[in-house]
Amino acid sequence: MNSLKKEVGKRLKEARNAKKLTLEATSLLVPGLSTTRLSNWENGTRSSDLKIVKKLAEVYEASASYMLTLEDAPPDPRLRHLIELYKAADSRGQDTILRVAESESTYEVTKKTQGQPMQLVNPALRLGTDSKKE
Repeated sequence: MNSLKKEVGKRLKEARNAKKLTLEATSLLVPGLSTTRLSNWENGTRSSDLKIVKKLAEVYEASASYMLTLEDAPPDPRLRHLIELYKAADSRGQDTILRVAESESTYEVTKKTQGQPMQLVNPALRLGTDSKKE
């Protein structure tokens, strides 16, 4: 458990430093968080509060699941941006985003397999496929 607290603390501190925020500035941005409390979390001497870590993730523009060690690597910020664009799009825009992603994915797979087309791992994700029909 101690190593988990230390790893969470390390990730919290890295995320804060990446945004160039001080402990004081961060505590002002997150209601209910004192500099001492955040410092204790970052040093691994106290367990973090899940609700506040979620707020910190928003402030740091980072993944709460990564900071809580549920993911091994920080997510690519471009992926987060793409997901936000997808969520904000209407259904026509979402279909377009999926078509482009599927087209590029198929292109890369085909290129890697020397021109031999390869099926996507989950064909139900293809546009026009209704998994309920099967």
